Amino acid sequence: MNSNRMQKKDALVLLLFAAVSFASCFFRELANVDEMWNFTFGTCVAKGLLPYRDFNMLQTPFSAFVNGTLFMIFGQHVLVMRLAGAALFTGTAWNMYRSCRALGVNRQLSVVPPLGMFMFFYTNIFFEYSDFILFVMMLSIRKDIECLARCTSQDGREAACLPARADEPPLAIHALTGVICGLAILSKQTYGAFVAAGCWVCGYIILRSCGGSRKAALKAAVSRFLFSMIPCLIFAVFLFATGTFGDFWDMCVAGIGEFSSKYSYFSMMKENAGFFILGVSLPLCAVLGLIRSFRVKGPYGRMTLIVLVYSLAGLINMVPLANFFHVACSFIPFMIIAAAVVNDIALTRPEGRLPRIIDGAAWLACLAAAVYLLSINPADIINRLEFQTDIPCYEGIFMDSERASEIVAVDEFIESETSLGHEVYILDNQAAFFFNPLGMYHKYLDMFLNGNLGTKTAAECLEESLSEGAVYLLPDDTHSNYQYPSKAVKKYKTRLTEDGSVESFYVFRAAEN
Repeated sequence: MNSNRMQKKDALVLLLFAAVSFASCFFRELANVDEMWNFTFGTCVAKGLLPYRDFNMLQTPFSAFVNGTLFMIFGQHVLVMRLAGAALFTGTAWNMYRSCRALGVNRQLSVVPPLGMFMFFYTNIFFEYSDFILFVMMLSIRKDIECLARCTSQDGREAACLPARADEPPLAIHALTGVICGLAILSKQTYGAFVAAGCWVCGYIILRSCGGSRKAALKAAVSRFLFSMIPCLIFAVFLFATGTFGDFWDMCVAGIGEFSSKYSYFSMMKENAGFFILGVSLPLCAVLGLIRSFRVKGPYGRMTLIVLVYSLAGLINMVPLANFFHVACSFIPFMIIAAAVVNDIALTRPEGRLPRIIDGAAWLACLAAAVYLLSINPADIINRLEFQTDIPCYEGIFMDSERASEIVAVDEFIESETSLGHEVYILDNQAAFFFNPLGMYHKYLDMFLNGNLGTKTAAECLEESLSEGAVYLLPDDTHSNYQYPSKAVKKYKTRLTEDGSVESFYVFRAAEN
């Protein structure tokens, strides 16, 4: 009976995560540039274009292939990518919750970190590379600490994680974690590779904690590494088979060095009080995790060490841009540690008021987050925005009425110019908002920012685009975009003729012979 009751409560928790995730993906306006870029990657794949050769992207392409496959099945709509993201975030939240429970945290406190994640990312629920790596990290943490918990249990059962012999770790145990971490590498080569490295280290920690020899533990780490390489080798074969390895190298290896934009951790903390609290909390949780790893005896200490290893590996996501999204993404796994520490504090005086106070605060935090995400935010979206059904690929999306009018007006201008044989380019990071409904794409210029061009310079990209009668739409504000290649555009404008404006863009034309 108790087991059934626990299962029912866990089912309700999972249902809550799913409701919050799908509400957050649906009741949100179209205002995220990263979402548009990821949508563009997926539509390019759905059209049969090859990454790096036919369209520019600086990260490895797993998320683009996932979105492209979904678009081929369900149609090229932003809502499809958002619904896939909602399923992904549901899984991430569930793995966070189960990880907290495995660390001995009570149920109501275990719900707080996943809902905290939704509060961070309720405007970012869609399928993209960093979110997928976060899912991989949470799944790996859960599997590893549950594995360690089983092999260190005191009930006499055979340890599921122990090798059959001390010098022979079973490969099947490490296959799942290794392969999914390989997919993380194929989602973003830097962030994913560090998370995968954390997975390899944790393979060693688990075997040593379960009584295996150093040699067996090292074999476990190596086996995880080899399984991680399976997706990478498949991708390498794809690159050589399609003749795109050189393009991949220019974009994802040599091109990374061209990304000169930086934003420091301390600059993020100075933006507002909330960001300051986040900036202080992250290193604090890291220190607490380190203390708990060595102070708490038995499996809980070693399980905390596993969470800490993955968390520290994820900090690479803040280099070189420590903006709010990257810092918040890095903070997510540390929230598991924070929940465990708070639970420890509650257990110091189990018969006093402190546990009741902590439980009450946890319930209040969960209730406040759920009410906001399921009621207050949807009501605000419905009152402020229009529900779009007629702009192609934005069906089922809420949008500001002025923004929708701008997209329609600019797209009508583009269609009128292309009917005259003129190629139209939008030299702005917002280009995808306008070209996606038209099914149009221009390599380099649709994501015309320093750091998105691989080894090419902005001047080279502009020069390649120049043709008779070409039309360029330039934004009226470029100062707020720190990656905008202002110098190259300013110099290039001297070779063009200004010809009025359309909405928030100035129109420039190349000479016609």
